[in-house]
Amino acid sequence: TEFETLADVFNMSTERANFTPGEKPWYVGWSNCHSDVATVLRQHYNRPYFLPVDSESSQVDWIFMGGPGLGAFVHLDYVQRPSWQAQISGQKTWTLIPTPECEHVCTALNVTVSKGDIIVLDTNQWYHATYIHPGEISITIGSEYD
Repeated sequence: TEFETLADVFNMSTERANFTPGEKPWYVGWSNCHSDVATVLRQHYNRPYFLPVDSESSQVDWIFMGGPGLGAFVHLDYVQRPSWQAQISGQKTWTLIPTPECEHVCTALNVTVSKGDIIVLDTNQWYHATYIHPGEISITIGSEYD
């Protein structure tokens, strides 16, 4: 979307924020960059139970929100580690596409996550895009782990 700051997001019209028909759809993502913010945010969710106890987590959390339609365009991330992303509300389909050097042995995958589901992937290794299904707003929170 055209948003450049969180202030832009929070200043959008109520009609657009509520996905009123005829209003431009929106999808945003941001990460915290301050350890105090991470501490407060992590009081509201638990680390996924299946991550190894001795694995390290990044100090950065990501939050993605949006309404029906295209979420993120196809891209590859440049992050330090693999990540997990928990679907807090709504439903999202991930399209995972192998990198060119693997496409002769790997095929693209579509994975749909619903409220309560967690997807774990290395977004440095898989091109990916997301599509938000109609219904509830999609809210996803995630982080890297090692």
